[in-house]
Amino acid sequence: MVIAKSARRGAVKLAVAAAIGCLTALTGIGGGTTPALQAFSVRLEAAIATASATGLVTGAVATTGAVGSGWHARDVPPIPWATSISRSSPR
Repeated sequence: MVIAKSARRGAVKLAVAAAIGCLTALTGIGGGTTPALQAFSVRLEAAIATASATGLVTGAVATTGAVGSGWHARDVPPIPWATSISRSSPR
């Protein structure tokens, strides 16, 4: 399904991006970018590259938020690989 022969600019672009972002955030998935870009006649390679880049940014922000929100949590079990690293490091 092709919505437009070229990628939109301005308000339409912002509205489509906001709608996709809200929908994927509410459903807990990280997709939707590639089909939306293809609907606006963006080449498949460029659409996949854009989706990968946005996934990387989303993952980095989510990881930072998760670590930050649990940084001072009490009664958190130790991370097995972190404790083995600390035990094997020379003192």
